[in-house]
Amino acid sequence: MLTELSTRDIANRRLAGNEHRRQRARRIKLLAIEAIITYRCRLTRMKKSPIAHFVRRAFRYFLFIALASVVRSAIADFPEPSDESFWRTGFYWSLSAREYRPEDVPWAAYTHVVQMAIQPGASCSISQAVYKPYQAMPGLVEAAHAHSRKLLITLLHDENAKWMTICTGPTKVASLAEDLRKFLARHNYDGIDIDWEINVNPDNYQALIRELRARLPDKLITADIAVHQRGYVSSVQNLLDRIHLMSYDLHTTDYDGRPIHSAWHNAAPRRDALRRNWKSAEADIAYLAQVGINRTKIVLGIPFYGYAIRGCATGESRPCALPPQLGQRLEPTSIKVTQITYSQMRSSCLRVAEEYWDPTAEASYFRYSPKHVQTTDRVCAEPVFITVATPRSVAASARLAVQERLGGVMSFALHQEFFAHGQGTQSYPLTSAISSALPRQREP
Repeated sequence: MLTELSTRDIANRRLAGNEHRRQRARRIKLLAIEAIITYRCRLTRMKKSPIAHFVRRAFRYFLFIALASVVRSAIADFPEPSDESFWRTGFYWSLSAREYRPEDVPWAAYTHVVQMAIQPGASCSISQAVYKPYQAMPGLVEAAHAHSRKLLITLLHDENAKWMTICTGPTKVASLAEDLRKFLARHNYDGIDIDWEINVNPDNYQALIRELRARLPDKLITADIAVHQRGYVSSVQNLLDRIHLMSYDLHTTDYDGRPIHSAWHNAAPRRDALRRNWKSAEADIAYLAQVGINRTKIVLGIPFYGYAIRGCATGESRPCALPPQLGQRLEPTSIKVTQITYSQMRSSCLRVAEEYWDPTAEASYFRYSPKHVQTTDRVCAEPVFITVATPRSVAASARLAVQERLGGVMSFALHQEFFAHGQGTQSYPLTSAISSALPRQREP
């Protein structure tokens, strides 16, 4: 049972939040004044010339960009999470660090951020070669702690999980766990997230969790799992702080592992009675509960991406005349799938697609027809069924997590919703929808 905050605690938090906003506003004013003074002082020393005119215009442009970035962060005031037991976790994609900087993260909307990713390398060393987390170090760590947020880093399986399997074997797992402990201490991370999805050796998986917990008694340890991993994870759940349920990419196979080959949702919050064996977050949660996983350990994954699916109905050899319907059978040999993020969807040729709402699954989907669109983009060259996150669908997922009394919600990945030129919460439409759907404090 959750313990409610006292009235005094709530009042103190509100006062602290108001003071924080006032200080932030003062910093913005001082930044603007300092920039203007510097700008005038430098230009008065320059003679009137074409070079001076060019410098003046360039300075104005970069001043505008800098102030817009600061103002966007200041205006994007999300409700401060008041229920600390309900995690709001966001995944930070290190490869996007140049376009999505640590200061672009809507820190106020999240309690935890997980950075992707380190991997086991040759001879069981810790490798940053693929996902390059060093690109965001140490700025991401400093930003998280400046906002009083917890920052974890993911240990992700390597290709085919070759080294993951070797390095978690009986003779090497203790050494790997110790190296990970040193890595967290050296870079000041608050914990580690385990993402081992392919070619999993259950015994090695459990041994890794046990070794990590023995060496990290005061650090956070989380795991990212698909529904089929529930069995061996349930045995070590007491050693984990949270279990991130990756309830997305649901359009590929059913619960028996058979290909669906139909137009279906990437993430469907609710079950569909007509397609009971087709995946949904609601069913995923039930399966985890059946093997004894505590609901308060489960963090429901919400994708900020989806797929553009092109394919023809069975028996047709010519290109599709119309976009596929929800549930329509597709010809496996002609299906073409392209991953697409929410921000790409809203800024590409697909933005003109017609949006539909599936009231049973509580999910959005789109149908795109190229009839009236002139484009050279191959994705938009033929009719498309699009399953992608929208503010309405992510809000439905957030409400499901609350109704199921889970331990939180998880967004993957933060950069996939970001609009750099938006104002305030408009830069983060999906995060904003999730925050609005969550209660300020859960019922006990």
